[in-house]
Amino acid sequence: QILTVQNNFFDFEAAMIGKRPRPTEERIAYSYAYVAKGKTIRVSCFNTAWVSTKVEVPATLVFPRNTIVQTGEPADIEIAAFHHPSNWLTPDNGRAFRIAVESSVDLIMTGHEHETSVYRKQGVDTGNTQHVEGAVLQEDGSDRSAFNVIVIDDESESYEVHVCSWADNRYVP
Repeated sequence: QILTVQNNFFDFEAAMIGKRPRPTEERIAYSYAYVAKGKTIRVSCFNTAWVSTKVEVPATLVFPRNTIVQTGEPADIEIAAFHHPSNWLTPDNGRAFRIAVESSVDLIMTGHEHETSVYRKQGVDTGNTQHVEGAVLQEDGSDRSAFNVIVIDDESESYEVHVCSWADNRYVP
């Protein structure tokens, strides 16, 4: 019942990939695997907004950690995408979520904070994880708008992040 407010998103997702909307039980955590230039890329999506409200309070959301499971064969590049960074989850839940995700992916993409940030985190238990936090695409009362383009070079095991910001009626890198 809680997830019905996200039906428009899942209908849009289905239209974009040319499939039927995913069943409700697959709307909390799911992944896609792609092959590009002989490399397998998996994007795991975690719906941290599943219990979001219009007026949110930091450190009050929860995410069912048991939904974070590896599916299929390991990929060459593992990416996680979720809207709310883990500081929006309750402290214990956020820490467990963060460790589970950082232990299983190479790159984490988040949003919600409305400020771009790019950094590498080295955890004792999780190893190295690259983080890319998204800019604001739309904001009430503001004409600010930006998005990130991530270019991954698997040969050199590096990546570049380009922030494209709205200026002079176009997005400028």
